[in-house]
Parts: sequence; C-alpha cells; structure tokens
Amino acid sequence: HKSTVEYLNQEESTVVSPMTYGYEYIGSNRPFVITPLTDRCRLVISTAFRQRLGVALSGPSGCGKTETVRDLAQSLGSLCVVTQCSNQVDYRVLTRLLIGLCETGAWGI
Repeated sequence: HKSTVEYLNQEESTVVSPMTYGYEYIGSNRPFVITPLTDRCRLVISTAFRQRLGVALSGPSGCGKTETVRDLAQSLGSLCVVTQCSNQVDYRVLTRLLIGLCETGAWGI
C-alpha cells in the first residue's frame, strides 16, 4: 500500500512534486516556522527528489538548512540521519554510512 504526500506551493496554489510517504514514525512534529526561504527550499528539495536528483544546500551556519531538511523528511515519513564530520571521520566510516543510507532509504545530512 503506497501513499503519496503532495507539496502545495502556497504562492501559486498549485500542487507540485507528489512523493511517496515512508511510514517511518519519528515522533510528533516540533514547531517549525515556514518562511519564504524555507518554503522555496522545500519546493526545490521535493522537486529534485522527485526527479531522482540529490540536493546540496549552502549558506551560513545557523540559517536553518539542517532543520529544513529534517522537517521535510519527517513530514514525508522518512528517517533523516545527521552526521557531524570531524578529523576522525575517514573513508571507512563514510562507506558504512552511505551503505546504510542506501540500504534503508534514509536521508543523510
């Protein structure tokens, strides 16, 4: 049984990028403020994923990139794994991480 989540573009009142709902329970939603920038990021991410493309968000620290992706993943019922890179992260750690993400279908940041 597959269910889809449709992203509604509020500016144009159109539905874009229907995506499959993952049924991963992550807990109740935390309050998340939707701004024009986060709305645009969610639209771009969902459109890219629908076309089977990846996304690389850039910007200064503390502007909400990680939280935007986490919130979108949670609203789609997908597990989102956040990894903090350091000098101790080598190719073996990254290999295990990427294999795990591919096997489970989780999102990785």
